[in-house]
Amino acid sequence: MVGAACALPEPAGSPPGIDYSALKYTESRTADAFQEATGTAQAPAVHVRGFPVLTQLAGGTLKRVDISARQIPAGSQSPVPISDLARRSAGQALGGDPSRRGPGSADGGLHHLRSRRRHGGRVGI
Repeated sequence: MVGAACALPEPAGSPPGIDYSALKYTESRTADAFQEATGTAQAPAVHVRGFPVLTQLAGGTLKRVDISARQIPAGSQSPVPISDLARRSAGQALGGDPSRRGPGSADGGLHHLRSRRRHGGRVGI
């Protein structure tokens, strides 16, 4: 039996290990920035999609970024705490300029405890 080898194309001068390191660094920095901006207790899960990442970084736009976070507290930008958030964005521009954000979608769950009712119970929405 003869084995076949399969190789993925890689950008010139960019071994896969370097691209993987750039991927992990980008995901980590994105998670840190999200956590700092929202005040979550735990860092969110961040996944940058598309290969190669170095080419995307050099071009200034990531093909797709998925972020999942839990327990985002209320703050000045969001008056209601969010229990779960899943955000998928396409064509995410680097540098945080809101006018350059790509299209995306988000699914989230709100968690709000109303003050005690007359019978002393709390209601979650």
